[in-house]
Amino acid sequence: NLLGSEVLVAWPAMVELHRQALLAGLAGEALSVRRRYFLLHRRHQTEEACLDLDFIPILDDVGQSRGVLAIIVDQTQRVHDQAALKHLNDTLEARVTERTEALLSALDSLSGEIVERQAAESALRQSHKMEAVGQLTGGIAHDFNNLLTVIIGNLEAAERRLPQDAAEIRRFLDYGRQGAMRAASLT
Repeated sequence: NLLGSEVLVAWPAMVELHRQALLAGLAGEALSVRRRYFLLHRRHQTEEACLDLDFIPILDDVGQSRGVLAIIVDQTQRVHDQAALKHLNDTLEARVTERTEALLSALDSLSGEIVERQAAESALRQSHKMEAVGQLTGGIAHDFNNLLTVIIGNLEAAERRLPQDAAEIRRFLDYGRQGAMRAASLT
């Protein structure tokens, strides 16, 4: 859009830079400007553009400067792309940090559930052990009561067959029967 236009008309914002470039170029010096922002009229609209500008003196056969060659490279898209990339990198770190925290939280939760499950399994094992001990002791008590019943029955039978004047033996049999009765009530 600017090709063939005069700088003063096409780019009023660039007049001062153009004047500096001409003075430097006519003095035989180059001038470079990097990442400078200008308002450009493109496609019937005004937009901000980021430009790299190089002004190089044009020398004649004897080395005298006769003009200035302006090389202008539009860096707007590159600058936008770099900013977008930086934003992605910045948000990537935040997203990675957020996801890492979520994973650590889930790991803590799972660890807690594992500990709870191990405690429940331990309690269940202990309950099974106690049930087995209960069944075992119940069986032993039943068998012991059966033996005590036999002992008590035999003591009573022996006491009934004793003559009436065997008081001392009756007393020993009574002590034995009382001991067996206490043992039976204890089991």
